[in-house]
Amino acid sequence: MRAIGPVRQGAAPPPSPTGRDRPPHVAAARLARTRLERGLRLTVPEATALIAATVVEAARDGLHLAEALDRGRDAVCPGDALPGVTGAVTDIRVEVVLGDGTRLAVIGTPFGEGERGVREAESDRNFKTHASALD
Repeated sequence: MRAIGPVRQGAAPPPSPTGRDRPPHVAAARLARTRLERGLRLTVPEATALIAATVVEAARDGLHLAEALDRGRDAVCPGDALPGVTGAVTDIRVEVVLGDGTRLAVIGTPFGEGERGVREAESDRNFKTHASALD
């Protein structure tokens, strides 16, 4: 087995591609939670990171894949996102660790099903009202 990249005596091995990619998503998810707590609406990267991190953590907590996906769909409602975000994000793909190994989880309709159009239109109307009040 050959090492990839320089290896120093006593140094930790270089992170795998998955391990290297995961920390930015975790940091973005924390930022998204903080912004939601402040009453701000999420951008595409923030909403995507929060949904993906929710699925990853639910899987790590021992939930089955379907349950983890449901948690991800419940993480961000259309009213939590800026106008156009729910239309721009049609699915989210993230690698999750389950009890029987690693899988690619595809979160279709990441903002939930059913009331999506009504809730988004309502939230867009409220956002525009609030924005015009600031002018």
